[in-house]
Amino acid sequence: MSNYRTAFKGVFDRYGKKTIKEARSNLTRKDKNVSRGLYESLDYEVKFNPRSIEFRFTGNEYGAFQDQGVKGWKSSRKAPNSPFQFKSKMIPVEPITQWVRARRFQFQKKNGQFMSYESTAFLISRSVTFKGIEASEFLTRPATRNESILEDGLLLGLENLTDQIVSSAVRLDLN
Repeated sequence: MSNYRTAFKGVFDRYGKKTIKEARSNLTRKDKNVSRGLYESLDYEVKFNPRSIEFRFTGNEYGAFQDQGVKGWKSSRKAPNSPFQFKSKMIPVEPITQWVRARRFQFQKKNGQFMSYESTAFLISRSVTFKGIEASEFLTRPATRNESILEDGLLLGLENLTDQIVSSAVRLDLN
């Protein structure tokens, strides 16, 4: 039982670390790293069960929305393949207000006066609810691109494990 764990643990660790590193780079490059909350929450888990191995990426809850996008209430153009969709409720304004304040971003009225952060956040929140969130695939792309690490590593680990089993069976027959 422990042989297959040692044979495969390193493969999953290489895949997970490389994918997380690339996902974090994507967040920074795509300017989706204002609070660093999602960036720092990204991780992976490997769980060995008696008959299976579970691997999953973990992170803040809104990471899935950033990665896969969200269809808008009135339009699904930004994320047509997303399993998520805004329904009749508007998204909360408070997180948008924090985002607007962190970026020091304000809309201007027609007379040139700046709107409050709260008013700017409300307009952005309404727009996002109607139009949706574009899929960034910050995690999906590197995970897909790095699948060869898993495929090659698992095949090699399986070959080594098979060799060990055959060698121990042959030794048992000779004794």
